[in-house]
Amino acid sequence: GEREARRGSEASSVAAATAPSSRAASAEPAPAALHAGRRRSAEAEDAGDAGYTRRMERQAQQTLAALGIGIGCLAPSSSPHSPPPPTIPQSPLSPPPPPVPPPPPPPPPSLPYLHVPVADEGAGKSKRAQPSKDWWQREVLPRSLQYVHSHLTQGRRVLICCERGDDRSVAVAAAALLALFEPGCARLRRPAPPMGGRRCASKEEVRAVVALLQGTHPAAHLPRSLLKELHNFFVAPGGGWLSLR
Repeated sequence: GEREARRGSEASSVAAATAPSSRAASAEPAPAALHAGRRRSAEAEDAGDAGYTRRMERQAQQTLAALGIGIGCLAPSSSPHSPPPPTIPQSPLSPPPPPVPPPPPPPPPSLPYLHVPVADEGAGKSKRAQPSKDWWQREVLPRSLQYVHSHLTQGRRVLICCERGDDRSVAVAAAALLALFEPGCARLRRPAPPMGGRRCASKEEVRAVVALLQGTHPAAHLPRSLLKELHNFFVAPGGGWLSLR
């Protein structure tokens, strides 16, 4: 009788000791379920980030459109990131295709425009490809700002274009925002420069307008050389912005 009682007490103690571990094991999620839950959480977080990015892009586009400034691309097919056109192999027995006539010349533009020749430094060309070392300071930015200013004050909108629409046009658009609009790009300066007072901009203001342009035009990429041109024109004490007529 004592031996059976001892066996019963040992069995009950083993059962009591193993019961919490079995409950803890049942409370822990399976590895597959845990992985699936983490994946759903990551997907929801990515979807939230993408939605926030789209909302910020729409807000930046509305802001830039209200200011009357746009960024364009003249030749989308010439982008270095676009794939080459497919080639169709010809059979040696088939006759050669007829020659393609050259396209007709484009009609004369019906809208006024200003063409400022600027070498594409992003296409592997160095700064020496410009007509002069101070080409941006002496020609590109002064002429562009005077032209944009003359049309914005008449209530017109201005589209700034370069070959790819991602670097030179962005630099000119950033210069227009810095020169012709109040801090924060809320409205056109009144009285607008060159008649109003001027001051040197800060590097933070340059970064802010570049961020605004990148928000409305995600392909915008301002290389360090063009960012330096903006700093030399607006931030440097003896920059061209203070002496622009």
